[in-house]
Amino acid sequence: MTDDGKPSQSKPDSASGSDSGPRPHNTPSLGAVVDRLCDAFESAWQAGDRPSIESSLEKAPKSYRSALLWELLLLELTYREKLGEIPQASDYRDRFSEDQMLVDRAFAEFDESKTLQNPAGTDLNDAGPLPPDESSLQATSQFFHLDFLDQGGLGQVYAAEDEKLRRRVAVKFIHNHLLWNKEAIERFQVEAEVTSRLDHPGIVPVYSSGENQKGRPFYVMRLIEGENFREVVERYHRQRPEMARPQSRHELLKLLGHVIAACNAVAYAHNRGVLHRDIKPENIMLGKYGETLVVDWGLAQFVERTEQAKASGEKTLMPGVPTSASGSSQGGAGTIGYISPEQLPDSTEPVGPPSDIYSLGATLYKVLTGSAPFHSQQGKKVWGMIRKGAFPPPRQINPDCPAALEAICLKAMALKPEDRYDTVLEFADDLQRWIADEPVSVYRQPRFDRAIRLARRHPGLSAASLVAVGLILFGTMVATVFYNRRASTERTLRAQAEAAEAQAESSRQVTEAAQLAHLRSVAVFAADMFGYEIDQRWRILSEAAAQPELASLLKTIHSDPENEKARARLQKWLNRVSADSLETGKSLSWFVMDDDGIQLARNPGKNTIGKSFRRRSYFHGGPHDLTDEKVKANPPAPISAPNLSAVYESSNTHEWKVAFSVPVRDPESAEDGAVLGVLAMSVRLGGFLTLDTDTSHMKVALVDLRPDWLEGKEQAGLIIDHPDLTAARARLEASGTQARLDKATVRRLRALQEASRSRRRWNHRGPTGGKGLSDSIDQNYRDPTAATPTYYQAAFEPVFVPGRPEDQADIGWMILIENVSQKSEKPSAEKTPGQ
Repeated sequence: MTDDGKPSQSKPDSASGSDSGPRPHNTPSLGAVVDRLCDAFESAWQAGDRPSIESSLEKAPKSYRSALLWELLLLELTYREKLGEIPQASDYRDRFSEDQMLVDRAFAEFDESKTLQNPAGTDLNDAGPLPPDESSLQATSQFFHLDFLDQGGLGQVYAAEDEKLRRRVAVKFIHNHLLWNKEAIERFQVEAEVTSRLDHPGIVPVYSSGENQKGRPFYVMRLIEGENFREVVERYHRQRPEMARPQSRHELLKLLGHVIAACNAVAYAHNRGVLHRDIKPENIMLGKYGETLVVDWGLAQFVERTEQAKASGEKTLMPGVPTSASGSSQGGAGTIGYISPEQLPDSTEPVGPPSDIYSLGATLYKVLTGSAPFHSQQGKKVWGMIRKGAFPPPRQINPDCPAALEAICLKAMALKPEDRYDTVLEFADDLQRWIADEPVSVYRQPRFDRAIRLARRHPGLSAASLVAVGLILFGTMVATVFYNRRASTERTLRAQAEAAEAQAESSRQVTEAAQLAHLRSVAVFAADMFGYEIDQRWRILSEAAAQPELASLLKTIHSDPENEKARARLQKWLNRVSADSLETGKSLSWFVMDDDGIQLARNPGKNTIGKSFRRRSYFHGGPHDLTDEKVKANPPAPISAPNLSAVYESSNTHEWKVAFSVPVRDPESAEDGAVLGVLAMSVRLGGFLTLDTDTSHMKVALVDLRPDWLEGKEQAGLIIDHPDLTAARARLEASGTQARLDKATVRRLRALQEASRSRRRWNHRGPTGGKGLSDSIDQNYRDPTAATPTYYQAAFEPVFVPGRPEDQADIGWMILIENVSQKSEKPSAEKTPGQ
């Protein structure tokens, strides 16, 4: 590709230490030429000759000169030192006056390499930590087969092959015509630095940076296989007129989910003291598996953090490049259609987090209407329109736009920064409330709409309300008849009273149905939230397990088990990646095992490092832990997919735990990658759920329907989370039993689980409906944690992990909601746990 994005006659071949431009097909690759000439050069030195660097350079194409000169200099310096000579950099600067900077770098590299050489008679495994002045390392890589992907105002992006790690990456070059623009180069450096240091799933990770042979800066990042948000939104609006209303709403919810994910990434950046300043649909990328990533941080600006941002616990991201590169604190950066009024070039208003909130609001505007609120085609007058906030409300363009979403959009795009949402998370929270069919903070629904929403969320309760209204109307009619017809007979009055009594009984029954419907809705909500909790933990682990550093360390330790330096680096890596999860209370510990189940690192605590955990289900993925005898007889292999372990009791703290674990694969092996080990986090049972609903009259519990052997024999129905579980365990400890559901209830709940699983498969194929779920309500549920037989109304709902294959999605757990305000009568045939 040429610099303006037009196809060239051959593909660029390498982006590390060589020109990224095209080379003829019959020209040997850079690596081949350098290797051949360096081999000949070194052979001459070994034969006792003193070969000339200049003569070797003449044998290579000019475009390969810098890469070849670098290697030849290092070789000559090495051999001259072996002869007792002391080479001087000034001599080589005179010989290679056009490459003086390269000469200086070669001497610096040569001096540093000498400090890392192993002194005679020293065992590196016993050398201990490197001194501070010797603890730096340098890694190089080359990137081949560059294919043009896209370009923007600052640079061009190519897909490339990482030669060493054998993976596809994205390489971004600054435009050639900006190489002499100091401000543009600084902006490019800011973009690379900010993107690499903002460690968030919604921001593309940067792997490395450098310059090609001609000094053209580039940086390497994760390759996103997907499309940008603008394309997805515009496709939705093209197809929307042909969609049925349920399908259109479903697609809209997916788009809003991506906006919320982008908000979360931007909120993280704000808490680190970084503004994006160019948020728009084109700068939001969607991966093939639902990832949402905010890209193109070339206009990022560092700002002083608010007290609220400091309270988040995130550290300020201090710039390592000149602060002028991030732009002025005033306006002048952004894209027409999404730029805030204070970002206009002539604005005197300071730019801050509200500016990004405005741009996110304009992105939401695009989702709701299919177009931007302003267009560059409007010419010079567009600045005045932005200053006045003169854009049509979303419902004026799209009458089907929900009024609450319009209110959220207009709040985010308020003309004055102080009138917008205080933080990005408040904006995202309102969107999440609308998705959950909850009232939003900036819009008060009309009474009729509130009634419709209430009826949609609680159909049983709405039916009871209608009956109550009917009773009121009926009573009014009775009173009218009574006063207008005093001569009514006693028989008529008796009949009216009997009718009223019948209506009251009917109302009572409907109200009970409404309570049960509400109970079930809470169970469904809790199960959904719990499923997302599990998926989030697997995703966090999978992203950490995919880091090349982990695979490299595991391979090093496998080949050299006594390598204490590699073990120390592994522990340091684990401490770093687990810090956020441990600080927020999402996990008790993180640990790494090799493919034999030996624990290599743990955070916190080190007393279990070196022990074998091959028997644990979080290592082998089986339904339960194995005995040592079974492990010796048939050693299990490590897991090959994300796994949720069986419940186990900690050998250290005696707490009940589960562990989430994922395999660590070798990126350099076959297509799927050999499993090098297992990365896991342990989680204490309890504290998973924080329901955004009134649960004062309810108890939320978790039941494990999977078989377990905690009592020496196969059983099921273990209560693994309940407000009264601690007291129940203390009471049952003497008898060696656990709090469990009775066998009949377990069988019924497994049938419910299977029905839900079948319904999920059926709905996935297209038809609506499914098997009824009336069995999810129990009018006479016996609480196994209670000291005396106690019966409640209860609702059950299976937990499924969204977006996962069926064997991972169905984890075998069930949410249980007890209505403690509604005790039930003791059934005629009393159930006892364990029957």
